[in-house]
Amino acid sequence: MHTVEQPNQPVHIGIDVAKATLQIDLLGKSRKLPNTKAGHQTLLGLLPEHAFIIMESTGSYHIAPLECFQAAGIPVAIVNPVRVKQFGKARGTLAKTDPVDAALLTAFGRAFLPHPTPPRDPERVMLGELVNLRETLSAQITMWNNLVEHQQSAVARKLSEAQARAATKAMADVEVRIAKLIKESQTMAPVADVLRENKGVGAVTVAVLLAEMPELGHLNRREAAALAGVAPCANDSGKHEGKRHIRGGRPRVKRALYLASLSAVRHHATLSPAYKALRAAGKPAKVALIAIARKLIVILNAKLKEYYATLALPA
Repeated sequence: MHTVEQPNQPVHIGIDVAKATLQIDLLGKSRKLPNTKAGHQTLLGLLPEHAFIIMESTGSYHIAPLECFQAAGIPVAIVNPVRVKQFGKARGTLAKTDPVDAALLTAFGRAFLPHPTPPRDPERVMLGELVNLRETLSAQITMWNNLVEHQQSAVARKLSEAQARAATKAMADVEVRIAKLIKESQTMAPVADVLRENKGVGAVTVAVLLAEMPELGHLNRREAAALAGVAPCANDSGKHEGKRHIRGGRPRVKRALYLASLSAVRHHATLSPAYKALRAAGKPAKVALIAIARKLIVILNAKLKEYYATLALPA
């Protein structure tokens, strides 16, 4: 049975986004429109009052409709596809079609009332793409160098070395552009300065946190650790106490924090003795490093909270 939304309550509209189309669950009725400017404008004319759109992140295909709806003042929540899939399994939704997926997004919105996704900051969008490009080039450098190490043919080795040099040069250029973008940004530069004050947090970690975790400084400690993917999840049942494992979160942030923790355990005044205590207590090195990564993101979140608090103080 279709649930009627109450007056002045958000009317959740699920949209299943594809490259060429938008499949919309519009007040219980299915509608398909092209994923184009014309299609977005048509949909704006069909939306009811108090519409609240629910979409999944789909590479880059959801970005154009997101920006169109936000520009029109329509709240939009971009939700995690994994959570939606789990929600569908829990409610027994087994069919997999575009109309079913759109209706599932509507139901997800009603059940969990997600917060609206904030408008995209163009500087952070550019930074995110540069960070992604740097990571891709870094992987390519490793791949080509590994090939060089095992190649017997001089011709193949020479070509692989040239590719490795080209990727290295390109990555250096990207890193210069990342540093310049952060330095010249009125919003990101002071935040970067706060992050850099902490031992172990280098240029790569700063760039990743700015691009991938703009919420940092506006979260509590548990939210910060969970969003970064370094919060331990319980695995207990009855009298059984299983091992805690980390899961979820933002993979690039998790990797950056893990690498930062490798430096922090050597140089950070608080985290270095904490790591030694964990190892002395018998914790494996990787487990101890993840614990340090969790402590590090909590510290960074607290530092940025203090910074943002100073901005709110009267002059």
